Amino acid sequence: MTVDPDGHVWLEPWRPHSARGRPFHAIVVNLRSGAIDSVRVDAFPSAFRIDGSIVSLVSDPELGRTTVLLQNRRGGP
Repeated sequence: MTVDPDGHVWLEPWRPHSARGRPFHAIVVNLRSGAIDSVRVDAFPSAFRIDGSIVSLVSDPELGRTTVLLQNRRGGP
């Protein structure tokens, strides 16, 4: 779970281990209105940039490293 600067709570749904590393729909809840939406992302957000893009940290245990992934949001909450 994370909260973006606009006050939306982002929830990462449970996925089987075999589905990790693939795009999925995060559940996004607007705390003001209670509206619920979903946003397709490549990885769950770790931070949000002022331009609305999403920063994610993607761990690769086999290689023992973490990659920073920048995702542009278009038309999301």
